[in-house]
Amino acid sequence: MGVVGTLSYASSANITILRWHNEGVYLMDLVRNNRYGGYYEAIVTTRGGKVINPPIPKSA
Repeated sequence: MGVVGTLSYASSANITILRWHNEGVYLMDLVRNNRYGGYYEAIVTTRGGKVINPPIPKSA
């Protein structure tokens, strides 16, 4: 078993695939700094080689 934040030989990686959205939206962080701009959306995340949150299907 590895340590969080390290990589070791033959261990599975946790991977999140992100999609960038260019359209502007109003965003605010935890300390109330705000900006208008693009953002990343998590598409799918794997942990230990298994999908732990499958993509959300787009409504037709």
